[in-house]
This record gives sequence, C-alpha cells and structure tokens, in this order.
Amino acid sequence: MKIIVLFFSLLFSFAVVGQVSKIDSLRNELRIYQKDSDKKKQVGLTLHNIGKFYRLSSGYDSALTYYAQALELRKAIRDTFGISSSANNIAIIYRKQGKLNESLSYYLLALKSSESLSDPSHAATYLGSISMLYFTMGNNEQSATYLEKGLRMGDKKFAYDIWGDTVNTASRMESSGESNKINVSGGTYQLVKEKFTFEFR
Repeated sequence: MKIIVLFFSLLFSFAVVGQVSKIDSLRNELRIYQKDSDKKKQVGLTLHNIGKFYRLSSGYDSALTYYAQALELRKAIRDTFGISSSANNIAIIYRKQGKLNESLSYYLLALKSSESLSDPSHAATYLGSISMLYFTMGNNEQSATYLEKGLRMGDKKFAYDIWGDTVNTASRMESSGESNKINVSGGTYQLVKEKFTFEFR
C-alpha cells in the first residue's frame, strides 16, 4: 500500500512540475512577443493560451484576467476570430460560476464577432450555447429562438456547446434514430412545436 501511495505522490508531483513548466514556457513566450510590436496577434494568442491553462486547472480568476487582456488586444487589432474565441471562453467561465447574465453578454459578443467569419460552425456553436443558457435561465422563448437560428445556420455543418444531461439524452436519441430524420426530445418539441412539423415515434 505504501508503494502505491508513493507512486501516486510521485506521479502527481511530476504532473504539477509539468504544468508549472508549461505555464513558465507560455510566460516566456509572452515576454518575447511583447518586445516586438509586429507580434500583437501572437501576444493575443499567448495571453489566450495562458487563460486557457488557468481555466482548465480551475483557476478562474486568473483565467478571466488573461482572457480579458487577450480580448482587449484582439479588439484593438480587429482579430475577429480571436475576439470570438476569447469572449466565448470568458462566457464559459461565467457560466460555470453561475453568473449567467455576464455569460450571456460574452456569448453574444462571441456570436457578433463570429458572424463575419466564413465558417458558420462558430456562430452555430455560440447560438447553441446561448440557447442552452436561456433555457437554464428559464427563458424558453428566447431559448427556442436561438435554437432555431442555430438549426437554420447552414445545411452542411452544425456544432453546439453541449453540456450536462443533454449529452446522455442525445446519445439515447441517436441510438434510436432513423436515417434522414431528426429526433428531438420532448423538451425541445415543446419549445419549437409551433415552428416545425413533427411526427410522433
């Protein structure tokens, strides 16, 4: 038993050392890029990546600081993809913290920025996230509106930020689905039944 505990202690210490060296590497990269005024896009990306490191390790306050710095720089250089990405990650953190109104404002910023991008999957992702957020807030009408916008985004590729029990429901629906038909849950049916024609299965 002592050997197992020692093994896991060592494994954890290597993981922590690896994470510390990763953040140190990102900070060194940031210092190098900040010396060159032509590297603003790389500075924004590095700030964003440091924010991502903290978000993934649940250091939300530090993550918000770096994402906010990345967002402001990306706004200044008009990096629309960068703006939408940083705003989306800020929205995710606020959602995890239960700050739903703040989350919504950043999702809306991400959506607005993504509308000028050539790939509609980013906008579809943000529309799905906004729909789920409105649903969580109890605003089913707005949830249905954003869900419908996401479904109508394009006929080639749909992408949504799905979390919670939704994943299990989707898995069950997929396993019982039919070719060339779309399954919807009872909750989704209730939200959009006036806008689409459905067939009960």
